[in-house]
Amino acid sequence: MLARPEWILESKQAALSEVGVFWRVCRPSYQEFHRQLEDLRKFCGGDEFRTSELLGITAMTFQSWWYCQAKPSDAARRAVWLTWVLVLHPERIRSLFDILTWGRFSTAPKPQRKASFATVAHEDYSI
Repeated sequence: MLARPEWILESKQAALSEVGVFWRVCRPSYQEFHRQLEDLRKFCGGDEFRTSELLGITAMTFQSWWYCQAKPSDAARRAVWLTWVLVLHPERIRSLFDILTWGRFSTAPKPQRKASFATVAHEDYSI
């Protein structure tokens, strides 16, 4: 097996730690998580069992999250968010960046505004 140079391992670890910090900052709050559970439950007709099947968890786990008796792990929060986005809001995911940032930032191109003298003129010429 070929040994990797140390700088590659260090740069990879640094990049992963930066992604981890960014990921934790952007993740939904517990209130947002609960609203996502509500939306998914409404989508499933209000049935806890069907919602838990959609999420791939037991009905007891769903109830413990629903009644705030247990906090979901980070992986569970990500899975619920991904299910919520894919089922109810697929337009929010356009790239891997949207998944990385929990859909907090739009990667869609901004619409072009009509150019006027104020937007074209250089700052030196402003009044």
